[in-house]
Amino acid sequence: MGRITVQLLFIVLMQFNYNLAAKQKSRVLLFEEVSTTCNPEYLNKFELLLSEEKHGFDVEILLIKNITEPVWNKLSVEMKLKKENQYKKIFGYETNVCDFIGVSGRSAVENNIIMTWVQNALKYSNLPKSCPVLEGSYSWRNFKVEKNSIPPFAVNGLYRVNVTNFLKMPETQITEISFCSLIVNIKMK
Repeated sequence: MGRITVQLLFIVLMQFNYNLAAKQKSRVLLFEEVSTTCNPEYLNKFELLLSEEKHGFDVEILLIKNITEPVWNKLSVEMKLKKENQYKKIFGYETNVCDFIGVSGRSAVENNIIMTWVQNALKYSNLPKSCPVLEGSYSWRNFKVEKNSIPPFAVNGLYRVNVTNFLKMPETQITEISFCSLIVNIKMK
């Protein structure tokens, strides 16, 4: 099966099984490790601090330049394979953040796991609700992954979540703004 087919199958499963989450045993997500990098042309500060109990984190960003182009986000989720001791990509998604940040409403959240993740992230932040993104200080306080954000088919184990924010400039040039990699552990309660 090709990579695109596997990713599409994963997305279909997420959509199909999304409403079954309430019927499953309770699971907890713990943040184990984090690493970040940022482009100093855009960010003077990009700091992510895990909480002591590992259930959440705080983020501080200092944007030193207005971003008038649409901001894009690339998200990938990888699962650690025990036998191979490496991570294997199970999901990848790229989207225009400006298309998501102004959208709200229950129907949008219910019908799309990606929108659920975006709305979960926006709930804890002071990010603007539309583009352009103006220079200034942005933060997430006591960010936690809500129970409806963990897909029901996600099994126990270690996952790596990579998030890259970037600009698509004319002539297919990509300018990375920030990168964050989180190691998370999903466990049954």
